[in-house]
Amino acid sequence: MSDEYGKQNLRLDKERNRQTLMDVGLANEKKQNIAEHFLHQRKYEQSTLHKHAWVLQLYDYFAEDMDFKPFPMMLECVRGFIRFLAYDCRYCVGSIYAVVLPSLKRIQVKMFNKPIDVQLNTELNLIVNEMRWDKSFKQKCDVKEPLMTFDVKFLVHSIPNYFMSKDEECSLFLFALHTGARAITCGNVRLCDIRQVKKEDDSVNLKIRLMRNKGNDKWNHIFLLENQTEENRSLDAVYWMRQHILLKFGEDLFLKEEWPLKEKSEELIWSWSSETMRTRLMKRLELAGFPPENFGFHSFRSGF
Repeated sequence: MSDEYGKQNLRLDKERNRQTLMDVGLANEKKQNIAEHFLHQRKYEQSTLHKHAWVLQLYDYFAEDMDFKPFPMMLECVRGFIRFLAYDCRYCVGSIYAVVLPSLKRIQVKMFNKPIDVQLNTELNLIVNEMRWDKSFKQKCDVKEPLMTFDVKFLVHSIPNYFMSKDEECSLFLFALHTGARAITCGNVRLCDIRQVKKEDDSVNLKIRLMRNKGNDKWNHIFLLENQTEENRSLDAVYWMRQHILLKFGEDLFLKEEWPLKEKSEELIWSWSSETMRTRLMKRLELAGFPPENFGFHSFRSGF
């Protein structure tokens, strides 16, 4: 019934010499554009292409060393490669499932211009599931422990007040805890990325922009940080950022009227490299009595 109704409307439009959007689209001068649609190929984000290059480099190296042809993928060869990454190289199963396997599949689809065989796709997913079910796998893989809220509170308390870098370190650790930001993300936050400081009664909310993430230089993600009560100052990222920015840049987050700043705008809030951030965290964990080998900067991302 609906098909007949649609055809009837099209006939009425033509009888009344009324052009529809379809008529405009099918005009002769646009036929070339239509032909291009049939030839269109899927385009990937730059971050995805970086993942493809990384995975392909690993897989080709492994295939060359083990003397097999990498593509088209053979189940036994890919199974050996995935288990090698997990059990011998100690890559996280999550990274294998979210990055390595999808990349291999997309690379093969692009190479041969046809979808992955259903049976092969199912078997590849089962390989990862088997490793997840393996209770001994966590002992074989360098899985870092999460840093929970009470752990970070204790960590902040344990840093002596006479440490000149305490404000900077506390603001960094708490920022990572509240946002789940990686070291590479924190290391690229600039003063101009503070987009807004909103004061309401006794609370202050801070809007901050994160421009870089793993494999993405144009992430442009906004996070909202809220300050804590006076009693919970050890977990207050806004408080420690205020202290750090005042000491480093001479600017008071709460008193400055206009954000983002125009002056000093390109300066980094934390001017340490990702490796330095990790090293400082390890030292502070050891100082607080934690076994540092069980943790990493990624431990802040336990809730994300």
